[in-house]
Amino acid sequence: MKLVEFELEEKHVEEVIQTIKNEILKYVDKRKQFADYLLEYRKKAIEEYKDDEDKIIEYFDHERFIKEEAYKSFDRKLIELTKLKVNPYFGSIEFKEDKYAPEKIYIGRFGLTLEDEYEPVVVDWRAPIASLFYKGKTGRSSFEAPHGKIEADILKRNQYVIKGGDLKGLFTSERDVKDEILQEILCSNTSEKLKDIIMSIQEEQDEIIRLPYNNSSIVDGVAGSGKTTIALHRIAYILYNFRKQLEDKVLIFGPNMIFMDYISNVLPELGETGVPQDTFHEFVRKALNLEKVNSYDLFLNRIFNNDEEFINDYKKKNSEEFKCELDNMMKQLENNLLATEDIIFRDKIVVSKEEINEMFIEYYKSMPLYRRSRKIRRILFNKITSIRNEIFYEIEREYKKELDKLSDSERNIQENNIALNRRMKIEKLIRDVMKAKDELAYLKGENVLKYYNQINNDKDLNHQDLAPILYLELKLNGIKYHGEIKHIVIDEAQDWSNLQLEVIKEYTKCNNFTIVGDCNQSMLPMDKENVLNNFEKILDNGILKFKLNKSYRSTKEIMEYANGLVANSDIVPLVRSGEKVQIEEQVKVENLAHKIEEFFEKCKKRGYETTAVICNSISLSKEVKNMLSKDIEVKLIDSEEVYLTKGNIIIPVCYGKGLEFDAVMMITEESDTPKAQYVMATRALHELTHLKL
Repeated sequence: MKLVEFELEEKHVEEVIQTIKNEILKYVDKRKQFADYLLEYRKKAIEEYKDDEDKIIEYFDHERFIKEEAYKSFDRKLIELTKLKVNPYFGSIEFKEDKYAPEKIYIGRFGLTLEDEYEPVVVDWRAPIASLFYKGKTGRSSFEAPHGKIEADILKRNQYVIKGGDLKGLFTSERDVKDEILQEILCSNTSEKLKDIIMSIQEEQDEIIRLPYNNSSIVDGVAGSGKTTIALHRIAYILYNFRKQLEDKVLIFGPNMIFMDYISNVLPELGETGVPQDTFHEFVRKALNLEKVNSYDLFLNRIFNNDEEFINDYKKKNSEEFKCELDNMMKQLENNLLATEDIIFRDKIVVSKEEINEMFIEYYKSMPLYRRSRKIRRILFNKITSIRNEIFYEIEREYKKELDKLSDSERNIQENNIALNRRMKIEKLIRDVMKAKDELAYLKGENVLKYYNQINNDKDLNHQDLAPILYLELKLNGIKYHGEIKHIVIDEAQDWSNLQLEVIKEYTKCNNFTIVGDCNQSMLPMDKENVLNNFEKILDNGILKFKLNKSYRSTKEIMEYANGLVANSDIVPLVRSGEKVQIEEQVKVENLAHKIEEFFEKCKKRGYETTAVICNSISLSKEVKNMLSKDIEVKLIDSEEVYLTKGNIIIPVCYGKGLEFDAVMMITEESDTPKAQYVMATRALHELTHLKL
């Protein structure tokens, strides 16, 4: 029976691949026809509008837009079909909706429905009905369709291993069929780039991925629970289902540029390109157009070299107390801008101090302070200008009146004197106006950076200064993001402060967030233990919170060892056994080179693709690299500019966040924090060695 089923499925794979090949030819032909049509239409347009240059420009602008959109659509479909040709689908599900006959659908990376056909050949994994595949067991279930919840009985699940267009494996089970595939994936070696997990998404992960885009969620997941992949697959899901609302309106924040490069392949593999990715540091630096701010590398260096003064400064500027200080200073600025006397021009009250303060405190109180003061300044200018105009017209009237009184003979004698008197009055008026405007110069507001530098005692600007400066810019000048953002993903959020999240939310005007992190991996010195719990009060659109305790990355032995490094760790390791963790106490520095070289050699023999030595600081990582023989091929990652590759790596833990390696040697000192050691240990998939200096 199993052999017959395999042969039937084998035949189905061949049929689907042939269908895909036919579709590729159709789309290539469609694209050619479209290009030919455009060429012909362009010739006609040039001939028709040859005497009207504006019309030609207008036509080409419109053509460029149409061409870009159409080609984008054709190209996207051709890329999808080309990938489907190699691996058309990875699963199928048989189910029965109430009052309908049983159905079977095949689920793949992308969907395929033929023209004028209703039933899809392959269903995209992001489609609502595909969620049935990711449910835990057979039996009664449901899925969320656009028009509401649909109940269904899951009768059978299949999972396929298709490589190069050939069916290599078929798994059929009434339990969670993905477990077998998952074990196969986890036992394989990792690479220098993160991969997608559409074949092995677990039910608790799928629930988060398929949340509506206008739901904010906070995911607190243990190391290896798939937080990053969940976040990226969630982006692919919401773009697929809400493309009109969200195209070009999603933004990803990651911890550093090494990490951003590491995850850079996932979305393109899922068919999504052009989603901007940035770090908080670079995003805010560009938003504020700050040139003179120290690099994030330098920031990490000083933190992990235990620069006490610098760490205290970091803690202070990320505290609620510092934000209160900024608020109090802005309140003082507002008080300083309140009028203490009437605005008088030429002995005439232009605006009373009560009216000015009423504008400040009542009429325009919702505006940022300096925008408010500049608006009030413009109002006062306009009133002074009105009075100036009245006086000017009066001078002109008097001048004409005096001239009209004179006879021709008197005019020859006195006209110059009268004109001089007029000019002197006008010059006096101009001086008075300039003086009045100068007296209102304080309402322009100060330069925010200059003001912050005073607060900061003119010290160098560092990473911890970016959020406070942006906060002041928002509250004082009301600066706005140049585009529109409707959903933001923040990865490794355990090292974000409340103020960072608050300023990003206010600057982008985005209310929908997917925030993922692990409180046990927070390595920057925060006053509060679990910052993820503090984010709820900042996000106010019905936050959904998720706790992921199951780790899919490391072996049982590695996870049990990592559990012992930190308190309050409740990781549930997937039952995948491996090598026992190797621990060496009181290792001498002079013996490190030999031990590392032996470790690299052993890993090479075992066929590992990525092997890492992880230290707590950048300085120790450099020291370790310099100890090794020049014959050893090893890459040192000591800044954001150096990206991950296969082979042997030496990396400080601050750049290792979110990454994974086949085998890890962690080198620690007594001063290293438990959380830093936990992060080091949980980077390893198959093998871990711990050297304690």
